[in-house]
Amino acid sequence: MFTVRSVSAITRTISSSLSGALRTPLNRCLVTNREKFKISYNYGHGDRVLIGSTIGQALNKVSDEVGDQLAFVFCHQNIRRTFLETNQESDQLAASLLELGLRPGERLAIWSSNCYEWVLTQLAAAKAGLILVNINPAFMPSELEYCLNKTSCNALIAAESFRKQDYFQELCSIVPEITISKPGQIKSSR
Repeated sequence: MFTVRSVSAITRTISSSLSGALRTPLNRCLVTNREKFKISYNYGHGDRVLIGSTIGQALNKVSDEVGDQLAFVFCHQNIRRTFLETNQESDQLAASLLELGLRPGERLAIWSSNCYEWVLTQLAAAKAGLILVNINPAFMPSELEYCLNKTSCNALIAAESFRKQDYFQELCSIVPEITISKPGQIKSSR
């Protein structure tokens, strides 16, 4: 639970840590109280406040309102999806991720270039309450290893390849145990 002891101390801490980049009036900084945890946010300058819904709730709403309208076109994959189709597929992927044993708050990495599956993964991660870690599709094995260790990802979704990179072979070079381990039971020294 968080309590505010000194607003000026918090402001000094925030200001010094961001090198003066934060210039937000104090009345826009919301904090939690002792009785109940509340979501807080800072909506910055201007008169408009943030929408109080999640990505999943927004997708559900637009799917209900204009579900038959085209949401995504990926010409290089020959994929066209409506809002309703995207919503249904993201719900299925979110449920599958949770069925794999991932829990809200855990990290899910995606190592892929722009494609429909990337968008679907982003939406599904949001619906499942997962933190999405975006890995640069051009990363070499050493960079991937550093990123996975640094972010403590619980799962990785990867494309098959990118340009001349074979993602599975590159992943096997840093986690050779992947070929002999059962799904969800990979133990690697690296």
